[in-house]
Amino acid sequence: MSQPVEKKNAASLISTSFDSVDDISGHMEIWENVIRFNNLPVVYGESYTVTLSGELSDIYGQELGSPQEIEIRVPDAASYASFPGGRVYRSGGYNHRMLEAQFQPRIIYEYQNVDEGSFQAGRAGYLYGRTSSAEQIPIDFSAKKRNEAHYEIVDLSPWLDGGYGSVQLNWDFKNPSNERWANDWQQNLIVQVTDLGITLRYAYNKIIVWVNRLSTGEAVSGADVKIYTGREQTAATDSAGLAVFELADGECRTAYSFQNKSQFSRPVTVTVNGDRADFIPAGNHSSYRFGVYGGKPYSGDAERPVSFLFTDRGLYKPGESLSFRGIDRNLKLGDFAPYQGKWDIELKKNDWRSKPFAELSGETTLEGGFYGEFELPEDLEPGVYELNYKRAGGSKKDIRTILFQVRSFRRLNFQLQASVPDRLYFAGDKIAVPVAASYLAGGGMGNAEYSYFWTKKPVYYRPGGNEWDGWSIGPGRTGGSRRLS
Repeated sequence: MSQPVEKKNAASLISTSFDSVDDISGHMEIWENVIRFNNLPVVYGESYTVTLSGELSDIYGQELGSPQEIEIRVPDAASYASFPGGRVYRSGGYNHRMLEAQFQPRIIYEYQNVDEGSFQAGRAGYLYGRTSSAEQIPIDFSAKKRNEAHYEIVDLSPWLDGGYGSVQLNWDFKNPSNERWANDWQQNLIVQVTDLGITLRYAYNKIIVWVNRLSTGEAVSGADVKIYTGREQTAATDSAGLAVFELADGECRTAYSFQNKSQFSRPVTVTVNGDRADFIPAGNHSSYRFGVYGGKPYSGDAERPVSFLFTDRGLYKPGESLSFRGIDRNLKLGDFAPYQGKWDIELKKNDWRSKPFAELSGETTLEGGFYGEFELPEDLEPGVYELNYKRAGGSKKDIRTILFQVRSFRRLNFQLQASVPDRLYFAGDKIAVPVAASYLAGGGMGNAEYSYFWTKKPVYYRPGGNEWDGWSIGPGRTGGSRRLS
C-alpha cells in the first residue's frame, strides 16, 4: 500500500497458513501503510504464507484489487556469545574481577547458534600475565539445540585453596556470519575469589592502603601489604586496617606508573590467612563521586600561586565606588608563603567578547595583601561584571576572577514578614499565614496592596549517619520549584 491502510475490517481480510491461529487481529498492528505481525507460533527455518484479500483497502477506499499471497521464511535466531567481565581494553592484558568469597564461586556465560569455539579455565599464575589460546579446549556444540539460548555455569572451586584464589578463563567463539563487520567473540578474564576489599589513596609523600572484610565490612589487621614503586615495599595493616608507605621527597616521580599522568596504576597485593587479593587502583575510583578527585601528586612540590579576592559587596549602582581587597600567596607542599611583587587587576563585563574598561596596578604588602578602588562609570549598563586579578606577567591560568552585579535600583524602605506555623500539614487542612509590613524607619504600613502565589518543589529524605552518604529516598535532588497558582 502506498497510502495508510484502512484498519476497519482489515483483520477479516487477512489470513495465514497457521492452523492454530483463527483470528489474526490479536497478532497484527497497522502503522500507516505497514502491517506488522507479532507473536505467531513460528518455527525457525520454516516458511509460511500470508494471504491478503483483494478487498483490503487504504483510508481513501482504494482496494488492492486482487488477492496477494506472500511467502515468508523465518530465519534462524541470531548467533551470539556473551561472557562475564566486559570487553578487554588493556592491550595484551586481562579483565580483572573480584568475586566475594562468601558466595558460591561460580560464573555463567551465554551463547546461541554457535558452531565452533574453545574454552580454558585454570589456576591463575602471574595475575597480570597472558595465556596462549593454544591451551584452550575445543567445545562440542553438536548436541546443543539450535535457536535456543544456552547457559553454562563454571564452578571455580577446583582451582581454589580453602575457598580463596584466582582463576584464569579464556573464551574464543567463532562468529558464523560472513558479514564484513562480523567479529569473533573472545574474552580473557581473571576472577579473584577473596574476602578482602582494598582501597588506596596516594599523594606526593605517601601511599595509604585500607583493607576491610567484604563479608562484614570490618577492618583487617595484620594483613601483609606489598606495593612496588620502583622498589618493593611491605607493611602490615594496623587495627584500623590501614597500611602506610612513606615516600621520600620527589620519589613519587619514579615510584608511580601513571596513566594519563594522573592515575596510580601500580599493583597492590594484600595477603592474610591464605586469602590474597591483587588490586590496580587506576580507573577504579570515580573522580565524580564521594569526594575522590583526580590530581597530579608528582607535581606536589611545585610552587603554585593561590590568591583570595573579594569586593566590599556584590551589588552596585552605576557611578558607585567598588572596593576590593585580597591576599596572594604561594603554596608548596602544604605551606603558604606570601607573594611579594607587582599585580594587575581589571574590570570587564562577564562576556568573553568584552574588553576591560578599567585597570589598576600595584604591589603587594609584606604579607601578600593588596587592595584598591574603582569608580564605576555613570553610564554603565546593568548586568554581571567580573574583576580579574593576576600577578604582573602571570599567565591566564593563574587569573583569579570574582563576579558582581550592576543594577539600577532604589534602596528598600519597607520590610515584609510572613511566617507559617512549624507543623505537619495534610491535604485538606487550612493554613493561616500572618503577613505584616512595616517601614524601615518605623511604623506600620497600612492599606498597602499585596499579592501572593503558591509553588511546590520535590524533596528527598536521607537518614542520618555517614553510612547513608550518597543515598536518597524520594523523587530526587534535581527537580526545581514549580509555580502552582
